[in-house]
Amino acid sequence: VATMEQISSASGLTSGGKIEDKTDEEEETSTIKIDTITVDTLQDETEEEDLRKQCLYKQKRPGFTCDSGECIDRGGVCDKHQDCTDGSDETISCCSSTCTTSTMGSVCIPSDGYNHTVNDCRNCSKSGYPGYRCDDGACIYRRKLCDGRSQCKDNSDEKYCAFHLCQTEQGVLVNVPRDMLDQTGDCRRCDYNSEGDGFRCNNARCILGAWKCDGTADCSDGSDETDQLCTPLAGQEEERQPQLGPAVSTNKAETVATMEQISSASGLNSGSNTQKWCWLMIVGIVYQNLVHAPLAGSASSTVIVLSLTAMWNAVDSLLTLGALLTNSPGCVVIQKAISVAMDLN
Repeated sequence: VATMEQISSASGLTSGGKIEDKTDEEEETSTIKIDTITVDTLQDETEEEDLRKQCLYKQKRPGFTCDSGECIDRGGVCDKHQDCTDGSDETISCCSSTCTTSTMGSVCIPSDGYNHTVNDCRNCSKSGYPGYRCDDGACIYRRKLCDGRSQCKDNSDEKYCAFHLCQTEQGVLVNVPRDMLDQTGDCRRCDYNSEGDGFRCNNARCILGAWKCDGTADCSDGSDETDQLCTPLAGQEEERQPQLGPAVSTNKAETVATMEQISSASGLNSGSNTQKWCWLMIVGIVYQNLVHAPLAGSASSTVIVLSLTAMWNAVDSLLTLGALLTNSPGCVVIQKAISVAMDLN
């Protein structure tokens, strides 16, 4: 008996040895089975998400297929509001993957059955309109971005409004939300109802482009109705607009003042060579009349004085009129005036 006990002890075989060994094997086998089930379950969930069927919402735009088979608007997924009757639009993984933006922002991508690798991280569609994807994966209307009221549950639609600072051609600084810079470089371009139909205010809000310069401020900062934006050339046009001269007056003082204004505007002053030559021509013609009149003996001194006075008034008025018509009173105008004056004389 003693020998048998020693042998049994050396071999590790007791009366309960087989039962204990069997129990260990069963526990190990059970554990392996549990681990296998857990892995298989995770794989099944992933495959189910990847194989979620796509549908057309209202037969016109991509939708989300609920577990119940319903088709809802794709933009309603993961917005913390149940749109599927079974709530499967909110129970799916709303951050099955993350997308890194050009500004190194991290955006959650929901497992809605679509391939998001071909789209911009922030790009989504809400009820058929351009959308903005929040950091948590929800989709909101893009026109609601930076409107002063948080639409994203994580406030990511309001906390990035002054991320970019863009300068317009007029030198105005415009705030642009994160990842929303237009690829064309237009600081004001944004998406309201469709791509590029909006106007970005200085404070980053987007309004409909047709509302710009309509007489009513739609931007909360009034940047859609500024004079610089709506009438940028008003001041320049006013400066370039030619000044129409006053009507020719018979009053000597008014005529002299008008001639001074015209001379100043045209750049012809008393020192101009052209004006000097023209006045010399007038003096020469007047001198000829003064000499010929007495020699003829047919006119008295009174008649000569009256004739010269009439000629002077005619020349003065015609010079003023010629300057107004040509805006450059030169010898040609003066010669015409002299010819008329000689006829009157």
